[in-house]
Amino acid sequence: MARANLSSSSIDDDLVIDSPPPATQPINKEQLKLKFKLAVIDDIENQKGREVKEKTDEIKSLLSKRTDRFTVVAHGVTKPHVATSNEAQQSREQITELIKEPVKSQSLTVPPDMWSDRYRQLSYLGVTVTFVDLHLHFRKFTLCCRSFPVELTKAGENISEVKIFNSVRN
Repeated sequence: MARANLSSSSIDDDLVIDSPPPATQPINKEQLKLKFKLAVIDDIENQKGREVKEKTDEIKSLLSKRTDRFTVVAHGVTKPHVATSNEAQQSREQITELIKEPVKSQSLTVPPDMWSDRYRQLSYLGVTVTFVDLHLHFRKFTLCCRSFPVELTKAGENISEVKIFNSVRN
């Protein structure tokens, strides 16, 4: 990473180059702490409960924001990361609460939504809920999204053939 040297004796063209250490050089626990600024598992017993919870929440938040979800493999079974599952469940519960009233008053739309990624040559099909809440705020949520076969035309009969939900919950 390059950054400008801003000391008073520097010339505008001077750059300080930070080069990473060679890959073969071992990194000790203290260097890891400084690099990632997170609690190392061995140090959890030395921290207060509130600090551990804050760090845990930060890690959950970071993991839930990633698009390529991590999985944990135990005994040959791949399981979604617990933080991702918890965040997803919280989002589902929040959206469920938000759409209860519009569902009762039949004042929401649930259209299919399609878009293409021309760079990767992929198409996507999603289901979006839109409504105006009691405080007159426009709300829009994408409930689900999956890839759409590129070889199919984006016509109604092809869209209706695609299975989006694995199951419908009451």
